[in-house]
Formats: sequence, structure tokens, C-alpha cells
Amino acid sequence: MYKKIATLCLIVSVFFIVDNLGAEVITNHMMTKDPKQGSGCETPTPNYIFGSRDTRAYCYLDVDDNWQTIAVPARGLAFSWCQVPVVYLLNDDLEPALNITWDDGTQQLLSQLVLPADESSELFRRSGRIRQITVTFKTNRLFVE
Repeated sequence: MYKKIATLCLIVSVFFIVDNLGAEVITNHMMTKDPKQGSGCETPTPNYIFGSRDTRAYCYLDVDDNWQTIAVPARGLAFSWCQVPVVYLLNDDLEPALNITWDDGTQQLLSQLVLPADESSELFRRSGRIRQITVTFKTNRLFVE
């Protein structure tokens, strides 16, 4: 079941990239600064961003209810899933891979673009163990049937 959900998420996201390739998307704005706390991102941020030429900052609320900011490189798409940032990178110079950043700072590099069952469970439970997922793939994968 988790595999089907992850595949659907990937298909929807890839469709979004294909539809908006080369464009910067800023939609669904939300204010990310908590005025009572005085912390967080200082400006509104979209729920997702797609950078065409420049690195952009993406703010999200993590599983510990803290505002975080990550850099989204050019040709990248960022969004959060279960309060974990997911970054898609188009890069024709690298082999497709899925990189999981764990809470202790270690990185797990997977050559398949599928999130295994145990890692999917960690993500959906919002355990806090997975801190970021980065998916790298080549532009020719956008139109694979």
C-alpha cells in the first residue's frame, strides 16, 4: 500500500514538473511566522516551490513543530510530506537516486527511486527519524511510459 501511495505521489509531482518545466511556481501561500512565538520564517512561503535558475529558500514546519528552512537548488522542486521536506532534483550528470537524511545526520543512498516499506512507515508515522528525502533523476525520466 505504501509503495502505491509513494508511486502516486511521484507521478503527480513529475506531472507538475513536466507541466511547469522552466517556470517558477509560487502558489498556495501561507504565513509561516508565528507572531506569538516571534520565530520561524520571516516571509510567506509557498507549500511547494520549483526553482528555475536560482537557489530558493523553502520553509516548512517539521515533525517537532519547529520552522525550518532548506535551500532548493535550481531545477529543484520542494514540498513537505508528513512534515518531512522532499526535494526533487533534475540532474543529467548524476545517476537517479533517492537520498534519505536521518535524524542523526547520516545519509542513506538508494539506487532505486522507491521508498522501502520500513522507511515509508517511519515517514507516515511522523517519527522524526527521517529529516529529508532528496530524489535525483535525469530529465529523460520525465517522459518514461
